[in-house]
Amino acid sequence: MTDFITITNFVSTLVLLLISYLLIRQLLDLRQKRRLALNGFFDHKYTGSAINPDSLIDPNKSAIKQMTRLLEEAGFNQEE
Repeated sequence: MTDFITITNFVSTLVLLLISYLLIRQLLDLRQKRRLALNGFFDHKYTGSAINPDSLIDPNKSAIKQMTRLLEEAGFNQEE
């Protein structure tokens, strides 16, 4: 009889710990979403399209330099 009570207590403790973990995680996720919304990251006017898509066809010099630097950092070599 005491074994059954011990097992029941252990299982109920695990269930309560799991529920507590899930609730705390839910609260932290909600807090993060609200912070991002206040900073304007979840703007309802966001469409996902570029403001000026024609400007993306011709990259400027700084974009080329930055892309070259990023490729070199990644280990790519232009000579290959």
